[in-house]
Amino acid sequence: MKEENILSAVSAAKEAGIRVFDTSPNYKVDISLGQAFKQVGLRREEIIIVEKVDTSDQLFPIGISLENCLKRLDIDYIDLYLIHWPFPERYIDTWKQMEQFCREGIVKSIGVCNFMPHHLDPLLKKADIIPAVNQIELHPMFTQIATVEYCRRNKIAVMAYTPLGRMNKALINNPLIISLARKYGKTVPQIILRWDTQSNIIVIPKSESPLRIRENGEIFDFCLLDEEIAAINALNCDMRLRFDPDDLSRYPLSLSRKYRLKILIHAWAWKLKHFMKTSLLQKPL
Repeated sequence: MKEENILSAVSAAKEAGIRVFDTSPNYKVDISLGQAFKQVGLRREEIIIVEKVDTSDQLFPIGISLENCLKRLDIDYIDLYLIHWPFPERYIDTWKQMEQFCREGIVKSIGVCNFMPHHLDPLLKKADIIPAVNQIELHPMFTQIATVEYCRRNKIAVMAYTPLGRMNKALINNPLIISLARKYGKTVPQIILRWDTQSNIIVIPKSESPLRIRENGEIFDFCLLDEEIAAINALNCDMRLRFDPDDLSRYPLSLSRKYRLKILIHAWAWKLKHFMKTSLLQKPL
């Protein structure tokens, strides 16, 4: 998103009463987002910021990534901090670090993204803090029933990204959803978002358009019938539109010697910094 688009989007969100902002270092918008909050007059305590630990950041002590996020956004805490992808053999260690930041109050809640039951099982066995949220791709063509039910059994809230299926033609032109939009005097995206919310799914639709942002918030003045929700559920065809978390090519498993040295340097720099901070705090006056 361009800087001017971020400002107009945040302004529209403010007017629509939307206060949850989902971001990631990978999106390259944190600095502009932090500036936009100030420009439109949104106070820190009014907003909920969802930030993420990117895949490559899991190779380092994640305090480095967290500090950088706080600086870019110009804030002193994160409301919800998520592991972006289940990096094999790294995400449990990442989670233990996040638990410590949660205890320290630097982050208020912690969770995960793109985790399936076989990722969550080993995490829950080691976790002292249960993930508050699992943010996953979820839309009528990809309902991820097994993952949703697993999360509910374990009291993990489900947050849907790509809830509109990237406006896939097979979805937005579906006769069922079009007929429901006509029945309720709503748009197709509004019907889909209402289906989500009535299914106890948190939605984070992406939009740069002030009109769409406003429409996304206008979904609480009607209710779908149970049979209509069931009919939308039946549209599932397991059509994943985003990345598969089990695709190992997404993770830097084979590291060069030079890159391993870089990891060690970052790790020792982090440890030295925090050792010095602790020593100064413990030094008698």
